[in-house]
Parts: sequence; structure tokens; C-alpha cells
Amino acid sequence: MENKEIIKAVEAYQNAKVVHPLTCGNDSRHSNLVAEERTGQVVLVCLDCNYVQIFIPDCVLHCQDVIKKMEEDIERMQKAQRFSPYTTLLHYFEVMDKFMDRILKRQKDDK
Repeated sequence: MENKEIIKAVEAYQNAKVVHPLTCGNDSRHSNLVAEERTGQVVLVCLDCNYVQIFIPDCVLHCQDVIKKMEEDIERMQKAQRFSPYTTLLHYFEVMDKFMDRILKRQKDDK
């Protein structure tokens, strides 16, 4: 992925309502981490204390379609008045399980 694509993927992940955002390694009460390009590499930065995280998890970079589907499913369940925290949690685990299988397969294929 090019740096612009990585930054866009991190922004989408950080703005999603169905995942926990990436937070500061010094203090999780700080603002969410922000993707910035520094010396040709994208890093995650805390704007409150300048904490820098070099590692960006694969799920942040490759799960936009999964996150979008989860948000659409939750919205559909809310409209159908079949929404409950239990239903959403079960669906979330099902979707994430499929997603992690894809990530593991991709990593295996890359080797």
C-alpha cells in the first residue's frame, strides 16, 4: 500500500463506530492516534503527548470492507427493530472470525 492509502485506511478505522480505536501507549485517555507520514513511513502519533507507534496492525489496513459490512448490518438490524447487544456481539465475532481467517491465509500465501 502507498502511504496515502495507509493514512486513509487508518482514518477510516479510527472513525468506525464498531471497533475500538487505536489509542496512546502512554495514556489511553488521550486523543486517538493519528496517522502521519514521517521520513517516508506512516506512523501513528498521539497529538496530546507526541507518543509515536511505528506498528500498524494488519486488521487496520485491510478491514475496511468488514467494518463497513458490520456498520450496515447493525443499521439494518436497528431499522428492523431486531437490534440487541447480544445479537450484535455474536455477529461481530462471526465477521471477525472470517476476517482473521482471510488475514492468516494472506500471510501464509505471502510466505
